[in-house]
Amino acid sequence: MTKRTRTGLLIASGILALPIAFLVYSCYELGRAGRYDQHQSDAALIESFNRHRAEFEQLRTMAMEDETLRYLDDDAVLPAEIDLVKVDEYRRLLKVAGLRGGMIRDATHIEFLSSSNSWGPSGSIKGYIVLMDKLDRTERVESLDSLTNVVEDTYFLRRIEDNWFLYFVTK
Repeated sequence: MTKRTRTGLLIASGILALPIAFLVYSCYELGRAGRYDQHQSDAALIESFNRHRAEFEQLRTMAMEDETLRYLDDDAVLPAEIDLVKVDEYRRLLKVAGLRGGMIRDATHIEFLSSSNSWGPSGSIKGYIVLMDKLDRTERVESLDSLTNVVEDTYFLRRIEDNWFLYFVTK
């Protein structure tokens, strides 16, 4: 093989390597932006809630005390000023309770995300919600397992007990 042939092959392989590397990186980033988890049945979620009731109650108590907390998962916390020892305790409790999606808190409710079936900005979320006040755009249902033709951004709620509910929402 001549030097010129080797040089040509190196240039050609470099030209091919760039689009392949870009494609692999793009797939990685899309995978991070979109998640696909199979939503568990209502019965499985309620059984998990009952088995981990102490962790759910501790998470609720902590979140109600941390009035500035807005979002927390394995990778992020908002606002970032929350004490790191508390963040570690939240994450420990979320893991024990099987809540891989983290939690969201606002003035009316706390969401505990069990599963997310999404690609980019659209999809669905199923999890637990504890209401502290009336939540707009809700519909109470007997079961979340067989929902069809749902309205976007409407929370479908199934009562577990007191102010604890399972929820399903599409985005």
